[in-house]
Amino acid sequence: MRLSQTKHIQNMRRYFIEKVHAETEGKSRFQKVDFRNQIQLAGNMSAIHRICKKFQENHHANQCDHDLVRSLATIDWKRDQCLNSIGEFTPKTRAYLPICAAPELLQKYPNLKILLIGAGAMREYLEALVYLLNHGRKKLFFETLNAILLKDRASETKKRVRTFFQKLKKEKKETAYFEAAQGKIADQIIFTGALNAEDLKWILPLSRKSKISHYLFKCGK
Repeated sequence: MRLSQTKHIQNMRRYFIEKVHAETEGKSRFQKVDFRNQIQLAGNMSAIHRICKKFQENHHANQCDHDLVRSLATIDWKRDQCLNSIGEFTPKTRAYLPICAAPELLQKYPNLKILLIGAGAMREYLEALVYLLNHGRKKLFFETLNAILLKDRASETKKRVRTFFQKLKKEKKETAYFEAAQGKIADQIIFTGALNAEDLKWILPLSRKSKISHYLFKCGK
């Protein structure tokens, strides 16, 4: 890694430490762990809705996550392939697409890290999607995904996502899809909370260009 890049990472760390200290009401690590544990115990979609609503009210949506510095430190900027999804978490922005594509992407790019940068009403549902996929909760994963798709007015995208999963099942690849995700996916997908243009100037130059963007997202194409 070049010295200039190393210096950039060091300066970025200092910058985000200051940001986290200034923005004290972002989602904390404790809240993330508590959310994950409650999602693991959820037995049906009603419980998922209830948990997501509860945690939407527990943090300031327009601030960065309080564990942002720790989360970014899990990335090896020299080795890892980074894919950034930036925007408000609404059905329209379709941040569920990189989550759905992640198991197949991980098989091609084992060092993949997906940064979901933003905030919005769908964030908790996206996090639930990740944790359900990570723990192989197939039935609740599809029910949660369907709840998200119902809010997306782009019927063509919804149709293609559903076709993607129908094809996996038809080709008997669904089991392999969930096995590729189980116990791995939660560590590869990072939620940052709300970041502004100045914040992105630190992260985006470090993200490596790769063929991932050309592969993405065949489930939504």
